[in-house]
Amino acid sequence: MDCNQIESQIKKIKIKIDTSPNEAEILLNGLLSQNISKEYKYRAEILQCSLRARDGKVNQAIDELDAILRILSTLNFPEVEIKALAVMADFKQTLGYNLEALKIIDKAEKLISITPQFDAYLELMNTKIVALHRLGKYHDAIELGNDLISQVESYPEKKYMAARYYNNVALNYELLGDLKQAENCYNQCYTISKENSYNRGTSISLNNLGDIWYLFGEFEKAKQAYEEGILIANQISDKMTIGLLNKSYAKFSLEIGNVDNAQELIEKALEMFLETQYTDQIIKSYYIYAKIWIFKGNYQKALGMIEKSNALANQYQIDNSVIDLCILSAEIWNTLGYSEETYFYLKKADKMALECESRVSFAQILIVKAKMDLTRGLYHEVELGLQRALHHGIKSNHIEIQFNAKILLAQNLLSQFQKTQKEDYFTEALEIINELSMFTKEKGLIPKFISVQIIFGLLKLLKNEKKEAKEIYLELRSITIQKNLDNLRELVEGFLKLTDGAELTSKTAVSPNQQMLLTIVQDHLSLNSPGLSYNRIENGDVKEISLVAYKVDEKMGPVILNSVNIAGDDPTTHAELVLCGSIYATTLGQGGSYHTGLFGVLPFGNRDLRAFIYTTIAHDSSQLSSRSNNESYILLTLIFPEKFLQLFNNRVKLKAIFATHVNQIQNAVNISQTWLKAIRDDIIKSFCSNLDILSSSPYVHELENG
Repeated sequence: MDCNQIESQIKKIKIKIDTSPNEAEILLNGLLSQNISKEYKYRAEILQCSLRARDGKVNQAIDELDAILRILSTLNFPEVEIKALAVMADFKQTLGYNLEALKIIDKAEKLISITPQFDAYLELMNTKIVALHRLGKYHDAIELGNDLISQVESYPEKKYMAARYYNNVALNYELLGDLKQAENCYNQCYTISKENSYNRGTSISLNNLGDIWYLFGEFEKAKQAYEEGILIANQISDKMTIGLLNKSYAKFSLEIGNVDNAQELIEKALEMFLETQYTDQIIKSYYIYAKIWIFKGNYQKALGMIEKSNALANQYQIDNSVIDLCILSAEIWNTLGYSEETYFYLKKADKMALECESRVSFAQILIVKAKMDLTRGLYHEVELGLQRALHHGIKSNHIEIQFNAKILLAQNLLSQFQKTQKEDYFTEALEIINELSMFTKEKGLIPKFISVQIIFGLLKLLKNEKKEAKEIYLELRSITIQKNLDNLRELVEGFLKLTDGAELTSKTAVSPNQQMLLTIVQDHLSLNSPGLSYNRIENGDVKEISLVAYKVDEKMGPVILNSVNIAGDDPTTHAELVLCGSIYATTLGQGGSYHTGLFGVLPFGNRDLRAFIYTTIAHDSSQLSSRSNNESYILLTLIFPEKFLQLFNNRVKLKAIFATHVNQIQNAVNISQTWLKAIRDDIIKSFCSNLDILSSSPYVHELENG
């Protein structure tokens, strides 16, 4: 083979490593079997290292490439040495050694200044963008990326590199809070990748578009993007990208409450990352898996995942994953009531944030500490910490930090209002929620906008501004229908009915309905605030889950049909059942216009209990009047401790359980304790089967020693 043929073959192999690894291996073996010069032999061996890394053997590839570099340092092949350094920097960055990667890049750049190498330079600079991104130098990364995009525009054969630059520039825009610009860059990456048959670029851009579309409330588009990306990555056997897509899809599924699907996806992601030795992503996957176990109520397994992550994460010089792990560990131990362990991990996270000089990490720690202080009623300390966190969030343009700090500030103010009844606290909280509504709308964060507007509507309702509250919920209903957000639409419908049924006669004292609304507001603030609920769930708490069936009788109004696992004969409990049944029936069946579906979460009684209400219209042979049409309005009320709010995270699943059992009932007179018990048992099996509460702290010393 002459030099031109060899160069052509090498170019083809480089592209095939990303687009079709199996074909690349065949071509590479064919090239190495030829009688080629030493220079070409080393270039082929460097490509072999890249192929080995793509197949998951990153550490082996680093060892082999290191041996090649030692040989090259004794020879006069500067062009080949530059290519080897570029690949080595990419390997180091992939494994999370970002500072080491930058040192290698600096060394290669010095060689390039003596022996210009455009191809190697382009690869090297792409690696530099990623390293800068991971070190939090977002503006530097964007500037470099845009400069590189302009450089490759005049080289048609380099267009696939422009796709990579657009993708990496978008990642930085995303973290700077410019989500629209990030979406534009991801779309550019997708278009260029498709046009140039750059399959890996296509699948990665779909992964990142899925993440953006989730934030924008385009759930169906996000789901389709993840699934299409996985399909393409599977077609080219790209294990790393398969892992990335499954991890992102798992995170998306967890956020929308599909915990079981999230678990399946994260297990697939971990399988791919473990095969490819993609350490940085293994750590992040274990982190997500820990959150999945938290949602399932199994803190022991969550801590086990964190332990695995921590063992890997400690090898990094600077990696925010370590700080994230410490923060999550502190939250778990705080929830379980272990103050010493909580302090240990917060202190460790704070020390690492100081070393990293990371505004975002400082803010995350301040927010977690503030949330812990809020549960203890330390309102002034909470405000000081959150104002500092908000300052860091604004300075770093970090959307999530700003959102989380303001949500907790509003929660802190309303907690003080509930305690003191001072209107100033309420007014300030209302202002903050209004600011958050404008902020989330401006950024296009539709799910967050809806959540904040739900709270805003409730606050308006507390001020007896029913017309304004109804307008808010009508607008939200329109958005949820337009965006096909069925789960959120049903939630909004419930608040529309709550608005219609609200009777707030007093403007000064807090009436029972006002107290209920305040509790609902606090629940929604808690559900939208970062981190855990900090309410420890004991195995025995499951015994406090009960189910009550009401029907609205045409003569007597709401009456208790039957109940299971609740002391209905106790006078206090019976009075609560009657009062709550009356409130729920009046609210959800205002003016005889009965609304069916799943509603809640609503407060129950004066204790820390909450309720979901599933309503339906059922045949009832005991209703004999012509007006009733032999039907009754039925309210199935699931009552549970407040701490279970995080477990009952999937409204779709909960609604499906109720619907399945309701479809089996032919007549309302057949609603028995046995039937209610079957519903309760199914709900507990679906949501509480993974509970496993720790009685000691077995992981602390291992983590500390790590």
